[in-house]
Amino acid sequence: MEAFGRVVAVVLAVTGLVFCGLFLKVGHLQRQRTITARTVTKEFAAMALEEGNISKEEKERYEKQMAVLGNYQIQITVYERRRFEGENGRVYTYSELPVASEGKQLVPGSYLRIQVTEPSKGAVESLFRGPGAVIITGGRVS
Repeated sequence: MEAFGRVVAVVLAVTGLVFCGLFLKVGHLQRQRTITARTVTKEFAAMALEEGNISKEEKERYEKQMAVLGNYQIQITVYERRRFEGENGRVYTYSELPVASEGKQLVPGSYLRIQVTEPSKGAVESLFRGPGAVIITGGRVS
């Protein structure tokens, strides 16, 4: 009976090691996918800031690249700078444009924000693969 207990313990230990190895490999791939998504998003933001506009073709290409990487929700917001003359002199405010209009020239001084989120996962999946990705990038249009 003692030998049977040892066999069961060894089989369970080997099975546990195999599963842990597989889950760690999957977790590593998840982190690599998140890093790639972050890089693609930063490149898109840099291109939009450099050109001063967001073209429809570039936005579609970016969305296709992100769709290949996984199920990401993308939100592009432009904060347009407006200047007013007040009692205290010049006053600057920023109005939010919820969806960046394709082909619209971005006004210098405005801010571009791209927020990419991954849907939340279950507790077990988060334990082995890590939490969902949240990527926020952008900058000031010069």
